[in-house]
Amino acid sequence: MPKIRVYEKKLIDNLIIDRMLSTNNMNELFRMLSETNYSKNTSEVIDHLNYEKILMKELKNLFNEMSYILSNSNLIDVFTLKYFYNNLKVMLKSKFLNINLSNLIFEFNSINNLGIYEALYNDNYRYLNERIKNIIKFLVNDFDHNRDITNIDIMLDKFMFEDLKQKVYEIGDNFLINYADKLIDIFNIKTIFRIKKLKLDKKILGSVVCVPGSIDLEKIKLLFLESNDNLLIRFSDIEIYKYIKNGIEKFINDDDVGLLEIELDNYLMNFLKNQKIYTSGLSPIIGYINAKETEIRNVRLIIMGKINNIPSETIKGRLILGYV
Repeated sequence: MPKIRVYEKKLIDNLIIDRMLSTNNMNELFRMLSETNYSKNTSEVIDHLNYEKILMKELKNLFNEMSYILSNSNLIDVFTLKYFYNNLKVMLKSKFLNINLSNLIFEFNSINNLGIYEALYNDNYRYLNERIKNIIKFLVNDFDHNRDITNIDIMLDKFMFEDLKQKVYEIGDNFLINYADKLIDIFNIKTIFRIKKLKLDKKILGSVVCVPGSIDLEKIKLLFLESNDNLLIRFSDIEIYKYIKNGIEKFINDDDVGLLEIELDNYLMNFLKNQKIYTSGLSPIIGYINAKETEIRNVRLIIMGKINNIPSETIKGRLILGYV
């Protein structure tokens, strides 16, 4: 897919990322960003007041561009699904807590924000499909009875991955299915280690672990029940083990999930980079979309880190591997 290669060439390379990390001068950092493709989204000078707005524009532009390339609108829905569910989380919390969280809303053409708003504030569900209608009614009823805002995150993450699994199987592309399975595996492993760190009761497992990816759910649940001393042994027969071994060891020794989560994200990026030899099919598109999302995340981390005087090496340790 030649057009995707054109977009790939506009990605920020590791040399520019290293230069951004090395400077402690915010004006210099924003000047570097202005010399990239990000400046095309604004007539303003990029600074600490507007950088977040520009990053959001870049993300919106990504999906606008991909909608022209992808003939199947269901594919765009797959990639924007997490943003739709983010908006659903934000709007539910905004209503339940009576606070304005509009700055956390993603405004993409393919996301039906009006439908969510109408359902929550006007009890009008006609703009939503039956699945989302039932989810909203379930969560509203749950909050009315339990007053527990954390259930929103837990349940919507689970619903989102259920929808993702269904959508990719409906499309039927083997690479897309494989990619979705890896996303699910990564989510489930991150979740298991987070609740192990919090020492939560095993009763929560059924709520927080979503649908199976390539790793069987029962195996995932057994990993939660395993003592820390035996985690390396239990993980050793899983394909992903060799990519996250250091992160597991860090968790065992320091009760820290940070390195593990970065290794899981890098595992996904390496998987996609290995597909760059292919020029047809969905793999180049999926690789580019993931790469651009990662780039925006990394730029945001660098800027926020520099604003808060976090050491460059600490910031670098939180970045996901680049695609180029």
